[in-house]
Amino acid sequence: MRNGLWLVLLILIAATSTTCASGKLPEPMGCCITDPTHFWNDSEVNIRRRFDLYKSAGIDTIRTGAEWRDLEGEKEGQWKNDALLRYFKLIKEYNFRVKFIVGVLQGPPGWFLDQHPDAQITDENGGHSRNTVSFWYPNLHRVVDEKTRGIFEFLKKAGIAENVVEVIPSFGPAGEPIYPVPWTLGPKFPNQTYWCYDEHAQADFRARMRGKYGTVDAANRAWGTKFASWDDVKVLKPGEQPGTYWNDVLTWYRDTKRSFIEWQIDHLRKYAGRGAKVVLYIPGTAYTRQEWDEAVRTAKGSDNIKAMSDSMFLIDIAAKKRCWLQYTGCENGPEVERLCDYLDEHGYKGIEMWGENAGNSYAAGDPLHLADVITQNKLWGLDYTHAHYAFEKDGVTPNPKVWPLLKQAYERVREMHQR
Repeated sequence: MRNGLWLVLLILIAATSTTCASGKLPEPMGCCITDPTHFWNDSEVNIRRRFDLYKSAGIDTIRTGAEWRDLEGEKEGQWKNDALLRYFKLIKEYNFRVKFIVGVLQGPPGWFLDQHPDAQITDENGGHSRNTVSFWYPNLHRVVDEKTRGIFEFLKKAGIAENVVEVIPSFGPAGEPIYPVPWTLGPKFPNQTYWCYDEHAQADFRARMRGKYGTVDAANRAWGTKFASWDDVKVLKPGEQPGTYWNDVLTWYRDTKRSFIEWQIDHLRKYAGRGAKVVLYIPGTAYTRQEWDEAVRTAKGSDNIKAMSDSMFLIDIAAKKRCWLQYTGCENGPEVERLCDYLDEHGYKGIEMWGENAGNSYAAGDPLHLADVITQNKLWGLDYTHAHYAFEKDGVTPNPKVWPLLKQAYERVREMHQR
């Protein structure tokens, strides 16, 4: 009888061990998965089925987040998302570590852009992105601060704040430190363009150039232009005025984003607290010195230049601000090696880097390759993106090809941590 009671107790403990929310967070072993948005809105039964599978695979961290429009999407001042609240509470119940995307800049609600059309970032053709806010919008810092506070208050309401051990600042579309790119814009924008043509961008460019040159005559001499006054100075279209002028445009375009990134890191720490690591995305590709020089020569530019994929700066700022990194193209082994070489050459110690695969079936379909890249380069761990690639169409049945490989990939990452 006594043995029978012990057996019952052991079964109960095993059944509840994955859902104990009162215990210590699991030890970090670099095993993270990212749920797509539609998984958040799934039934509680299905979410639990996936979470049970995540636990069985040794996953210790879930990357999730909230865009501004997810929480204040319908009306100003009305912060509500019952599905997301339930999802967060289940994460708490299962006691996952959380890597949280603070998605203010990447998800402005429609009502905000309708009320403030001048906040829309604008490209060379007059097109607008609805998935970010202009870096030159005068009230940008105030808006980001106010809405970041709202997101963290929602986290506290969900009881998940203590599980948030890493935070990802939103630097632009999809949260990445880039200007809008086609995959963040939809079919109306098939080609990469420059995004520095809204009214506030033009005004800022004039002010910066006036600060640099003093008089419009001095600027004209440097650029080879014939602007009659500072009021006439503007960001010209690609292909116009190559040389010194275009180098000034590119430098201003780059430094605007750099300045916001540095401010955003410091700002986010105010809400995240000292305990949470700040993790910076690194884009899948980065511009080179050769691409920059060619853009100056032609007044045009590669896609990397137009997006201003500025990876080495991000590594430098991570070292300066004591941040971690997350490379978003981990299937690209040579680029991972290049980034790691840069870290080593500059003596940057203590900067860990997650490996995240590109969000497509090709990259997500070979988890063992991702594990090889991560372990060979001693990255911190694998952030598998997105979870639905490891499941069948119903979202709960493990894909018979991908899921077993993903479990093996996580096992390799854990073995690396245990050495």
